[in-house]
Amino acid sequence: MNRKQIQANLALAEVSLVPAAELAARKARLCPLLFAASGFIFGIILSGAAVLPAAVFLLLFSALLALAAFLRKKGAGFCWFAAVLFIASSLLGMQRAASFRNFPPDHINSLISKRTLAQVEAEFVNNPRINERGDFAFCTVNLLAVESAGRDFMAVKGRSNCYISIVSGKDKLPEAGDKAFMYAVFKPISKAKNPGQFDYAAYLRTKGIQTSLNVRSDGIEILERGRPSLFDSLERTAVRTVMGPEESPSSGLLSALLIGRRENLSDETYQNFRTTGLMHLLSLSGMHIGILAGIVWLLLSLTGLGTRGKSLITAAFLILYMIVIPYRSPAMRATLICLLYLSAIAFGRRANALNMLSLACLVTLGLRPLELYSAGWQLSFISVFSIIVFTKPCNLLLNKLTGFRFAGASIEMPGGKRIASWLIKAFSVGLAVFAGTAPVIWQHFYAVYPYSTLNTILLSPLLTLNLAFGLISAVVSAVLPALDFTLEISRQITGVFAEIVRRLSLLPGSELALARPPSYALLAYYPAIGLAAFSLYRAGRKWKLAAGVAGLLAAGLFLFPLAERAFERPLKMTVLSVGAGQAIVLEMPGGETAMLDCGSSTYSRPGKKIIQPFLKQQGIDSLEFISLSHDDSDHYSGVDYLAGNLEVGRIYSADIISCKSPLETAPEAYQSGGCRILFWQNKAADEDNNRSLVQIIQYAGKTTAVTADVQQESQHWLLKRLEDEGISPDFLILPHHGLLTTLDLSFPEKLSPEACVASCGELQDFRGVYESDDFPVYKTAQAGAVQIKITRSGKTQIETFLK
Repeated sequence: MNRKQIQANLALAEVSLVPAAELAARKARLCPLLFAASGFIFGIILSGAAVLPAAVFLLLFSALLALAAFLRKKGAGFCWFAAVLFIASSLLGMQRAASFRNFPPDHINSLISKRTLAQVEAEFVNNPRINERGDFAFCTVNLLAVESAGRDFMAVKGRSNCYISIVSGKDKLPEAGDKAFMYAVFKPISKAKNPGQFDYAAYLRTKGIQTSLNVRSDGIEILERGRPSLFDSLERTAVRTVMGPEESPSSGLLSALLIGRRENLSDETYQNFRTTGLMHLLSLSGMHIGILAGIVWLLLSLTGLGTRGKSLITAAFLILYMIVIPYRSPAMRATLICLLYLSAIAFGRRANALNMLSLACLVTLGLRPLELYSAGWQLSFISVFSIIVFTKPCNLLLNKLTGFRFAGASIEMPGGKRIASWLIKAFSVGLAVFAGTAPVIWQHFYAVYPYSTLNTILLSPLLTLNLAFGLISAVVSAVLPALDFTLEISRQITGVFAEIVRRLSLLPGSELALARPPSYALLAYYPAIGLAAFSLYRAGRKWKLAAGVAGLLAAGLFLFPLAERAFERPLKMTVLSVGAGQAIVLEMPGGETAMLDCGSSTYSRPGKKIIQPFLKQQGIDSLEFISLSHDDSDHYSGVDYLAGNLEVGRIYSADIISCKSPLETAPEAYQSGGCRILFWQNKAADEDNNRSLVQIIQYAGKTTAVTADVQQESQHWLLKRLEDEGISPDFLILPHHGLLTTLDLSFPEKLSPEACVASCGELQDFRGVYESDDFPVYKTAQAGAVQIKITRSGKTQIETFLK
C-alpha cells in the first residue's frame, strides 16, 4: 500500500467516524470564500426586490466587515464569522446587480423606451457578421452621441446591438474600431414571446445591452478609420490562422474547439454535439483550459525549467489565450482557477478547490452579475462544484460495486487493474458532473443526455490530441507560414472527431426530450442528492437507509411531475407568436400532437427558432400530422425543417403547397382520445386565401374554429356551414391574422365566441387588428403565445406567455 492509498483511507476513516456536525464545521473553516460567494449570489437574487441608497450601503457594508474582522480576531465561533460574511456579501451582490439593472440618465438604456428615429455617432466594437442570406449583418457598437426628435446632439453612454441592412455590397461595411455617423432606428430589444424560445433580450441584458439600432449600409458615413489594438490584431491573426484560406466544416469545428469561434460551425455539427450531450466541448470549458495548460506545462518540462518558471509561463499563456478567445463565463472561470492553482504551485502554497471556485464565482459575477441566470454560468460552476463534492462519493460507490478496495490506482497494481481503477475514477468524475448538472440541463434545454458521461470519457483522448496538435500547428503556422500544412493535418483530425460525434448521435436514446421540470423539484433535488452522497461515507444501517431514501427522493422529485402529466391530459392548443404567420400546436388528450400551419414571414427558419424549441420544452419529439392550410409561406415555411428534424407522421393539405416534403390530401375528419377534428374547404372559391383549409376542433363539448386566411367570401360560406352543422365555436382563431382590411366585422360578432386569438405581428397590429368590447381578443404580437386549455369536464382556461 503506497502513501497515496494510506492518505485516502485515513481521509475516509475521518469522514466515517467524526460526528457529522463536527465534520461539517471542519470543512467549512477551510473555505470561508464559499460563504462570501453564496452571499453574493443571494444578494443578486434579492436585488430585484430592494435597493439600498449608496450611503446606507457603504455604512452597513463597512460595519459588517469590521464586525467580521473583530469576531475573527477575538476567536468567536466560525459560524458567527461566516454569517456576517454572508450578510456583507449579500449587500455587495445586491448593490452590484442593482447598478447593472439601473442606468444613469445619459445611458442609452435610459433614453430609449420605444421605437425612435435618430442620428448617431458610434464606434464599432467588432467586425459585422453577415447572415446566411447575405442581406443583413450584425455587430455591437459603443454609442458616442445621439440626436433624436426634440433633442439636440448629446453625449451618451452604453452599447447597442447594430443590425445593418446590406444594400451596397459587403466590402463597404465598417470594421472594428471605426467611428461612424449613421441614420438609425432605435428600439428596445424584444423579449422572447414563446415558451422554450431563446430569450435573446435576457442574454444581452447580462452584457448590459437593452437596445438595438437598425441602419442601412449606404447610410453609414465613416468619420475615422480605427487602428486595431494589439489585442485585436492577435485575435484576428488567431482566427485567420485557424480558419485557413477556405472555410470548411472541419476548419469551423477546429475554430470552435481551439479558440471558441462558433460562427462558422455548421448546423449539422452543432446539432450532433447537442444530441450527444457534448455541447460543453464547444464552450471552451475547464476541460479545454486544463488540457491546453497541461500541454504548455508538458512542453516547458522538456526544457528543464523549474516549477516556478513553468507556472509563470503557463499563467502568461493562459492570460494571452483569454485575450484571443471571446469572453465566456466558463472560460473565465476555468482560467481564474488555473491561475490561482499555478500561483499556489509557484509560491509553495496549498490550494483549496472550493475557495478557488468561490473566488472565480465572485469575479465573474462581479463583472456581469446577471449571468447568474444564464445556462452557461450555471452549468460551468455547478459542474466544477459537483466534481469537488460528489466525485469521492461516486468513486466510493463504484469501488464497492466493482470490488476495488482503494480509492485510487497505484504503480504497484497490475497493469490491467491499474487501468480499470483509472477508468473507474474517470467515470466517477463524469457521474458526479452528470448528477450535478442533469437537472440544470433539463431546466434550460428540456432534455436529458444519458450517454454524455460515456461520450466525454470516450472522446477525451482524441480531444486532447486535437487540441495539442491544433495549438502547436497554429503557433508554428503563424510564425512560419510555409509550415501551414500542419494545420491541414489538424483539420483532418478534427474531421475524424466530427465523424465520431455524428455516429454517436445516431445511437437510440442519445437525447431524451422531456417537459420542463417544476422549480420545486430543482430546489429539492440538490439537498436530497447531497444527503445521499454524505450518507455513503457513514457507517451503520441508519445512514445506509438515509442514502437510499435520499436517492429515491431525488429521483422521485422528477418522476412525479412526469407521472402527473401522463395522468392529467387536457386538450391544449397553443397559438405561437411567430409574427406575421401562423403556427398552432395541438396537444390531444390521447397523447398525440399535431400542428395546424407552421410558418412565418417575420422570422427566418421559424421551425428551428420557435416551433421546435417549444415542442422540446413540452417534451414532444414527434408529430402525428401537420396540416397546411394554403400556399402562403407564412403558413408553411417551417414544414421542411420540422419534417427533417422530428418524427412526422403525415403532412396534410387541400391544395398544392410549395414545399419539399411529401403531402397527402387532408381527410374529412380525424379523431383521437375524444378529440374530433373536421377539415373543411370552400372548394368553390377561386382565390388562394379563400380556399384555405379550415379546422373545427371539438372536445368535451367545446369547439374551436381555426380559420387560416379565409377572407370575406369564405367567411360568409363558413358562417352558413357552421349554422347548417349546428356548430357554435367557443373559441375562434381569427381569419387572416385578424386584419381589419380583410375581415367582415359581422363574422366574429355573429359567432360570439368566449374569446378570439389573432396570430399577428407587430406591424400588422400597428396597421389594424380586430378588437371587441363583447369578448376578449388576444393578439400574439402583444400577449406572446396564447394557450387554450380544455379539461375532460369541459372547463376552459386561457394563458398568455407575456403576462
